[in-house]
Amino acid sequence: MLDLDVFRQSFADSVVSSLATLLLSQVADVSGWRSPAPYVVTRVTDAVRDDPTRRWTSTDLCEVAGVGARRLQTVFREHLGTSPLAFVTTTRLERAHRLLRQGAPEATVTQVALDCGFSHLGRFSALFHGKYGVQPSAVLDEARRRRTRSCVQAVGGNATGGAIRPED
Repeated sequence: MLDLDVFRQSFADSVVSSLATLLLSQVADVSGWRSPAPYVVTRVTDAVRDDPTRRWTSTDLCEVAGVGARRLQTVFREHLGTSPLAFVTTTRLERAHRLLRQGAPEATVTQVALDCGFSHLGRFSALFHGKYGVQPSAVLDEARRRRTRSCVQAVGGNATGGAIRPED
């Protein structure tokens, strides 16, 4: 069941992100008209979202896009306001945040970081804190507390382990 929920969320995020990219690419700039996001941006963003744990390099991204590094940088800045490698990092952080918020009982911050393509845990923690303002462990702890509360409520109990106290 958890895998289906992860798939649904991932699919929904991908659809929303693709639609947002499409809509943003249609916005006119101060000169009047701006072309839609080039195919190279779509190819790279799709490839990164399909395989976020891959150790993407600039060379890899250029090969996917079919353009040189300078062109890829320029197109990404024009259409997404970021660099290709920053996009990779953001995609990984968003995935990690989503997994931590699910609060799966077997999840650990280390495993989530590794599963999202981060090999340096200190860097992951710093990047995560920079983006979300909290440590990854705090997100996981809060998700587990929410999950525990919802499980207790689902069985009709309370925080005392399900025992119902008689009224005085």
